[in-house]
Amino acid sequence: MKIMRVLLCVVLLMSGTVLAGGLVTNTNQSAAFMRTLNRNASTDVDAVYFNPAGLTKLCCNGLFLDVSNQTIWQTKTITNSTENLNHDGEFVGEVFAPVFPTAYVAYKMDKLVLSGGFMPIGGGGSAEYEDGLPSFETTLASYVGIPTSYINAALSPYGTINGYGLDVNFSGSSIYYGFQGGVSYEINDLLSMSLGGRYVIAKNSYEGYLKNMTLHTSSGVDLTSAILGSALADVEVKASQNGSGIAGIIGVNISPNENLNIGIRYETITKMELTNDTETDNSGLFPDDSTYGADMPSQLAIGISYKMGKLKLMSDFNYFGNSAVDWDGDEDGFDNGMEIGLAAEYALTEKMKVSLGGLYSKSGATDESQSDMDFNLDTYTIGGGLLYAVTPKIQVNLGALSTTYFEGQNALMIEKYNQTTFGIAFGVQVKL
Repeated sequence: MKIMRVLLCVVLLMSGTVLAGGLVTNTNQSAAFMRTLNRNASTDVDAVYFNPAGLTKLCCNGLFLDVSNQTIWQTKTITNSTENLNHDGEFVGEVFAPVFPTAYVAYKMDKLVLSGGFMPIGGGGSAEYEDGLPSFETTLASYVGIPTSYINAALSPYGTINGYGLDVNFSGSSIYYGFQGGVSYEINDLLSMSLGGRYVIAKNSYEGYLKNMTLHTSSGVDLTSAILGSALADVEVKASQNGSGIAGIIGVNISPNENLNIGIRYETITKMELTNDTETDNSGLFPDDSTYGADMPSQLAIGISYKMGKLKLMSDFNYFGNSAVDWDGDEDGFDNGMEIGLAAEYALTEKMKVSLGGLYSKSGATDESQSDMDFNLDTYTIGGGLLYAVTPKIQVNLGALSTTYFEGQNALMIEKYNQTTFGIAFGVQVKL
């Protein structure tokens, strides 16, 4: 018997987004985002990422900084209806990202703004799957209830197979670091434009094993690799994958009046290949130095904000060009994705503002693309928090969010997929 695609799941499950965004791209890129979920029309320092053309609306000339961190917890649950699986067919994976930092800097000189940023543009967490995945066990489970002679006539004295066992241990991490720079210019009070780029460095790492695979028989004898040979041989993998790519970023900011602001950002596709750097792999799935397509999709981001006295309303729309990427053929199972959101911010005092936002995300994944090794679900997220001005030059953002996932299934309808996500954030904005 063959254990299919052993341990590849670690990379696939971790290479997607930790929280908000498309299939690959993280859009949760500031503490202010965590408390509003809608920042595409931002004119604060985090506009370096969300609305670079809007940086021309910063209050005054000089240097601005924004530094924040998010901590994110995520649970992935897979329920498989195949008969005779261990764990009652339920497999749980835990993703934890204790450090998810972003840093932005902008220097305004009248109509001109120079900016730079650092962010985990993809991935950003580590995963642990204590019980493995259904794909690791479905072949073993398929032997339960059949005579041992079905495997080999010489094994007929052992009766029937009434169970199985194996030791599974694997973990993995994925991070796509983004280094961004740009130039913004105010053409007039109505219109500003920006041009920039992002250099992405991607790294996936994973290690694990399947050991001590056994078939339990009605005679009390366990069939192991000592009896069945390579059919139950141990599998061990320790490897990493690395790559890099560049995206262009174009921005437009439109301010029809002092209360209404519109931000538009377009990011080109990030063409990228990941290369295996393999230390151990007796599965044959990760040949050293082999490559595969890992493009990051293009993105169109539009945001609108409108002030009404103490109240500010914000709305975002993101569109991800999944169908144009090269994922070695896997892109055929995905349609383009989108996000749409709405938020409100209210000034309680001159120093404190509170906010609440919602965001709906459609991943673009079809049932044909879903598996325990790589599933992507549509979501609805609620976030809230506050902004507090410690001094006229120092502001603090606090935020928290919770994401609800719409249950998914695979094309064969034997598996169901669920997730839960919770995150908190703290950030500081400084005018130097």
